[in-house]
Amino acid sequence: MVKKCIDRYTGETCAVKTIKLEREHFLYIKHSFMDVKALKHPNIVSYKALFFEAKTHKCHLVTEYFPIPDLEHARIRSEEELKIIIFQLLKTLKYLHS
Repeated sequence: MVKKCIDRYTGETCAVKTIKLEREHFLYIKHSFMDVKALKHPNIVSYKALFFEAKTHKCHLVTEYFPIPDLEHARIRSEEELKIIIFQLLKTLKYLHS
């Protein structure tokens, strides 16, 4: 589940995804987070912080808030708009592979 929140220090609107993990996955998630946090691309949400709750085995991932729905729920109105979206996706994939 993803929740909208406000950073109490900056006032910035963020998104928080909470995931329940097995204890042995915490280290893997921490290393993966550092890799993902380094990504800088206009079509990839930026990752802000990662918090662990050892007692409850929960991980909270804080990202920038993106108010537009995912592509599955987006209303694409024309073929031209679809072409733009596909082009942006391909540019983002190229960035990720480089």
